[in-house]
Amino acid sequence: MVDWVSNETKGANFGDKRLEKRFGSLLNKLVASPDKSIPGACKTWKETLAAYRFFNHKNITAFGILKSHQEATVERIKN
Repeated sequence: MVDWVSNETKGANFGDKRLEKRFGSLLNKLVASPDKSIPGACKTWKETLAAYRFFNHKNITAFGILKSHQEATVERIKN
């Protein structure tokens, strides 16, 4: 799953490398537990709070989250 997440997030640009790293980490957790809520996928309270802080950050938008995935999808279609 890590390779897939790396491919899907390599184009992410949130203006801060820490946010981009958190995005990959969070996506790994959510992909591993697609049937669970954020607290269920994150396991600990600390990870859950970090996820909610990520989504609440001023630089994080739905467009920004989907943009790298859309770009990776287009690249797969080209090949």
